[in-house]
Amino acid sequence: SALPDELRGAATLGLAHEEWSGTALRIMARFDCLAVAKRAGEAQQAMLAMAKLHAVTLMQGFHTGRPVQPVTFGHLLGGAIAPLGTGMTRLLDAVDGLNRSPLGAGSMAGEVVGAGRADTATSLGFREPIANTYDAVGNTEDFVAVVESLASVAAPMARLLDELAVMVRTDPSSLVFDDAWMRTGDRHLPGFSTVERLVSLAQQLRAVSLQAQALVSRIRQLPYGPLGVASDWITDDLMALAAHTVDQFDAVDELFRSALTVNRAYLANRAGRDFTTSSDLAAFLMSEEQLPPSVARDVAGLTLRRLLEENLEISAITPEHVDMSALMVIGRELKVEPETLGCWLAPRRFLERRLVEGSPAPSKTREWIERERMANQEVMDRIASRRLQIRDAEHGVIKWIADMTSEGDDG
Repeated sequence: SALPDELRGAATLGLAHEEWSGTALRIMARFDCLAVAKRAGEAQQAMLAMAKLHAVTLMQGFHTGRPVQPVTFGHLLGGAIAPLGTGMTRLLDAVDGLNRSPLGAGSMAGEVVGAGRADTATSLGFREPIANTYDAVGNTEDFVAVVESLASVAAPMARLLDELAVMVRTDPSSLVFDDAWMRTGDRHLPGFSTVERLVSLAQQLRAVSLQAQALVSRIRQLPYGPLGVASDWITDDLMALAAHTVDQFDAVDELFRSALTVNRAYLANRAGRDFTTSSDLAAFLMSEEQLPPSVARDVAGLTLRRLLEENLEISAITPEHVDMSALMVIGRELKVEPETLGCWLAPRRFLERRLVEGSPAPSKTREWIERERMANQEVMDRIASRRLQIRDAEHGVIKWIADMTSEGDDG
């Protein structure tokens, strides 16, 4: 019933229920899933733009809720941008698997007369006919792959939004949201405000994964053989899930394109606090004081433990802290210069020394963003190509129906 009026009657004329219902399901599912991929790709573009803008915005990097090392906000977004790209590629590959025609399969054994299966497949915009006619009417894994791919584009975004919500709860000044994303207090709590829409969006994206998991379980419990009436509820559930996913990515796109403002100064001010790594202090001692690596690591580790015992942050480290640790390890003070030590341990210097591929160093982050932008463009081109192929096929079928109707009227 969701097919266009022009195609609905032609799709069922003279065909077994199993093949035309399977064909209709695949036609609708491929179109809706390409719509999800398109919106996800546009949301990823908005995230890439924000990551590029904040490639130098310092902030704390967290591990299981504890600050570990300085990173940048752009680098933080990379933890969701890349998995989203993986999910989009999986979704397109799944759509390619789904975009095969069951027409000509009959109820399971194939038709006796009629056009070649390859010709009808091409006419309807399918990539090819499903090779085995029993598989054509009983295949479930094509639909499972699509449903699981919808979850794979939603899950990384839910995780990222959860992290942003934690940032707002712990440091309310770190991120600023448009009023439409906020819920302000009522007369009982006039000073209360919360980013209600952000939390709700994360919940809705997690719901996509949960609904996908339930649908996959239900599909895989179907008996072996033609899908029969199951095609109807698979169609309804899959279309509803795809539409829900599109709505959520509309909101994600809005969030990163216009609704979120990052407080650079606030995040940078906190980037060096609770900084717990000892690797850079060890590198400083090897480079500036010519200590052997094993000795430098011991001095650095002891120094950081003392800081933690005194409840001090890395920014509070002094030459005296280093000298006390050096006395315990090598029996002498090092007398490092305060200015040299401070410059070495500054969060921005910390990032600039990390020049491995994909690191939070601004230059490496920009290189990674450019690669992701090119990958995004390739995916968007694939989506546009497939949508155009499907539209051309549909227009061709509609024109053929109109021509046949006109010839019938003339006769």
